[in-house]
Amino acid sequence: MMGIALASIERALAADATGRLAAVASDALRLAARTQRERARDASLRAIAEGGVRRLDIRPRTTGGANVRADDSKWFELPGVLANLLLVLISVVGSGADGFPVWQTVEKVIDQIERKIGKKPSRRSVTQAVYRLRAVLTANGLSPYLLQVDRRRGLRFLVRRESERWRADA
Repeated sequence: MMGIALASIERALAADATGRLAAVASDALRLAARTQRERARDASLRAIAEGGVRRLDIRPRTTGGANVRADDSKWFELPGVLANLLLVLISVVGSGADGFPVWQTVEKVIDQIERKIGKKPSRRSVTQAVYRLRAVLTANGLSPYLLQVDRRRGLRFLVRRESERWRADA
C-alpha cells in the first residue's frame, strides 16, 4: 500500500513544474516517517507498562506533595495534586484478575479526592492531572502507560497487587 502511494507521489512530482508539490510531498513523507517512529515508540512503552511496577514507594512531604519511587528507579517529586491522584488510584481496595488495582470511574476518583482534601475537583482538573502525571512519569524514565485510562472503565495505576508490596510511608 505504501509503495502504491509512493509511486503516485513520484509521478505527481515528475509532472509538477513549479516545485511546490515537491515540497508538500517531502513534508508528507517526513510526517509519515515521524508518525511511524512515534507509533513504534508508543508500542514499546505500552509493552513496558504491561507488567506494571512491582513496588511503589510514596513518602509524603511536609510541604505537600510526595517523593515517589517505582521499583528501584530514582526518587522523584510529585506536587500535591498529582500525589493525591496517585494515592487515590493505588489505595483502592481489591485487585482485578490481572493482579492490578481495579478500575475506578472518574466520578469515584473525584469523590475520593474530595474526601481526602475537602474540596471537590472538577472533571477537567482530574483529566489534566492525569496528563501531567503521565508527563512526570515519562520525564523520570517510566512508561506513561502505567497510568491507564479507559473511557468506559475509568482510571487505574499498574502496580502489582498479588504481593501487596506497594506502600505509602507516613
